[in-house]
Amino acid sequence: MILEGRAKLQMNSVHAIGASLAAGLGCAIGTKLFMYEHIESGLLHYRPIVEPELSRTLYVCEMADRPATYALEAVRSLILDLIRRSVVDGRWQARMVML
Repeated sequence: MILEGRAKLQMNSVHAIGASLAAGLGCAIGTKLFMYEHIESGLLHYRPIVEPELSRTLYVCEMADRPATYALEAVRSLILDLIRRSVVDGRWQARMVML
């Protein structure tokens, strides 16, 4: 297999990225959760990056100078619940840190 180190392509659609990977048009670096359904079905395979260890912090932010609306609280709660379930189920290899 030959990998082209200078090839550039940018896509913002998870569906388009998944279809391109499934068609064998390239590879991607992302979380296992990113293509979870394709990986679980056996359509795609993944390899962990061991060295260097990669990490990042996900922040859920809101404006401090405005009162929280019902909609904001509902969306915040939904986002945190989806993240928490993905971590607990093992679909997202992460740990929750609540400040």
